[in-house]
Amino acid sequence: AHIFEGTADTEAQIPLDLSLKSHIMFFLGDLNFRTDLEGDYEKDQQMQLIRQMVDKEQWRELNEADELFRALRNKDCLMGFQTPPCYFPPTFKVERLSGYVYKDNRRPSYTDRILWRTLQKLEQNVMCVAYEPIRDFVTSDHKPIRGAFEIGLNERIQPRPPLNKK
Repeated sequence: AHIFEGTADTEAQIPLDLSLKSHIMFFLGDLNFRTDLEGDYEKDQQMQLIRQMVDKEQWRELNEADELFRALRNKDCLMGFQTPPCYFPPTFKVERLSGYVYKDNRRPSYTDRILWRTLQKLEQNVMCVAYEPIRDFVTSDHKPIRGAFEIGLNERIQPRPPLNKK
């Protein structure tokens, strides 16, 4: 279905960037980005190194190996969006148990994420105050992420008076 068919932007064949239509836009879900160490590693060697990093709580190094952080930094996708660093264990691919027991066939990764973007000069209006997984969630091979954000309101915007319907 083409839900934007007929809008001014699609009529002119100009790509429609919905993030520019809002002061603040959040984008979240299972984005499927993986942890991928730079270098020439065999699959088993990379998995072992990533698990060692998790055991040692080397969150900064794991974030550097995160494909989403690389893509955002290199402006390969989701231009203008940002996400906080993950200072916690990777949330995928885990056994359906409390805590973090990783499945042997996949690299532990941060696939579930929360990102946001603001219009220019509104960046200071969004502050992430919490960003964490729900470690005791047991009905999926993902640990969902929850975030709390403080949103500053623009005091200069005045509400419009109600429209008179005649």
